[in-house]
Amino acid sequence: MIDLDGVLGGVADTHEIKLLLRLICQVGHQEDQFALRQGCAYVPRLVKQTLEQPLVPLDLRGDRTYLITGGLGSLGLYLSDWLVRQGAQHLVLMGRRTPSAEDKVAIAQMEAQGVQVLVCETDVTQLEQVADVLRKIDTSMPPLRGIIHAAGISGFQSIEQIHWKDFEAVLSPKVTGTWILHHLTQNYPLDFFVTCSSIASVWGSKGQSHYAAANQFLDGLAHYRHGQGQPTLSVNWGPWDQGGMIQEQEKHMLGHLGVKLLQPAEGGYALNCLLSPQRMAQSCQATIANIDWSIFKPLYEVGKRRQLLALLEASSLAVQSPTYADLGTESALITSLQAVPVEERDDHLQEYLQKTVAEVLGLSTAGFSTTQALGREQGFFEMGMDSLMAMDLKERLEQDLQTKLPTTLAFEAPNLTSLAQYIAQEVLNWLPPKPEELQEPASFQEKVFSSDALELQQRIEQMTEGNLEDLINRELQALTGEVL
Repeated sequence: MIDLDGVLGGVADTHEIKLLLRLICQVGHQEDQFALRQGCAYVPRLVKQTLEQPLVPLDLRGDRTYLITGGLGSLGLYLSDWLVRQGAQHLVLMGRRTPSAEDKVAIAQMEAQGVQVLVCETDVTQLEQVADVLRKIDTSMPPLRGIIHAAGISGFQSIEQIHWKDFEAVLSPKVTGTWILHHLTQNYPLDFFVTCSSIASVWGSKGQSHYAAANQFLDGLAHYRHGQGQPTLSVNWGPWDQGGMIQEQEKHMLGHLGVKLLQPAEGGYALNCLLSPQRMAQSCQATIANIDWSIFKPLYEVGKRRQLLALLEASSLAVQSPTYADLGTESALITSLQAVPVEERDDHLQEYLQKTVAEVLGLSTAGFSTTQALGREQGFFEMGMDSLMAMDLKERLEQDLQTKLPTTLAFEAPNLTSLAQYIAQEVLNWLPPKPEELQEPASFQEKVFSSDALELQQRIEQMTEGNLEDLINRELQALTGEVL
């Protein structure tokens, strides 16, 4: 993704176009996105910061009102209680449903502390309903001085399966609702306007393109408001250990990815630090998550290196011990392969790989015959493999072969045939490289268009993202050489 400064068009933008093409050729294979601003290129990086209690904390006054959307959700109720502990005495909890028995208990606990709690059954995506809530505050409560927008719904659907109604259901509370709150409170002297975004809009989340897009809007609006001098903070939260959107199955999956649940006390402490006037004047976006980078980063970069996390390596990444036996002992697999006749080794290796890949994909326990279920030319990711499975496959092969393998193995050798060839050549030294594999094609056209359309499509589908980018970048360099 490239973010351009202003609207391109006309002779005056020739320099910008040349700069853009030069950047694509020079760093396009390294960066997923960059922004052009007044002749300079900017790239995103996640930078670790230590949060300390501010010298001048946010002043939550007892004679002011604070509004929480999604106020009856688990996160909304926790944040309401956090506001009370910081000194708030007047709260408005906005939600689309009536309070449950559990909600009423939480509200009663706040009221027992002398807190005024107004519960409004309101859809944040409906302008008139939100305007009516603001009128109630204006006429019957102390002045509104803070908003926490915690309303939202999640969902998991692959992008080709999302229907518009599902897309709209996820986007509306985040996009329409946030814009309505922003629009209606332009003339309110707010101390803070907090939006609860997600890590999904920072580095993505499989099956959640609609959710990532919705939260990206929150991040973008925060930067817009910050540029207007309005006190704003978008927090890209990791998953909370507080019920809500995350289910038990998701917790288990996230744990394998190195994503740990954020404890409520940790989230409250972080918010207290981030909402200091000094910090809000400097920054309007922060990611708060409990991540084991030594697990997450290799998985995130299993297909290609992602520069977003580049600055976390030195300070945040611990050396992770393998979960399998220490390498260096004799490989029983290699010993068994060496014991069979030379002409049978390929078949034995293929049989082993079919069994191992089937186990990784979960096919071995589903009643499938691995020889029937796995085609030798069928792509692993076409069969349902994801980055976590790719790392599992790599570690299983490392354990059985007793040798280190590249993190991108399943992407560089994405089917049984290519994987067997890689192991035979690079690990077992059985086969010398074919002469044609050592020759670099003279041009992009020679490499890509030397086969018929069906073969071309198959070759492109099996290429890794990194290889495909390199191929495109070389062609761009050739096409734009005269312009640059």
